[in-house]
Amino acid sequence: MSRDRPSGHIHTPSMQHFETPFVPSDATFDAWRLAIVHQGQNLIHVVADHAP
Repeated sequence: MSRDRPSGHIHTPSMQHFETPFVPSDATFDAWRLAIVHQGQNLIHVVADHAP
């Protein structure tokens, strides 16, 4: 089956390994979270720039 529109996906890191045990957030978690947010923003910009 062929598709008329390009598609893609975003890989997200395994956000289970923290610098300090038993802490729900730390610098590593925040960096991963920001990376995911930026990937999402970049994807939205690419889609918007190439929309018909």
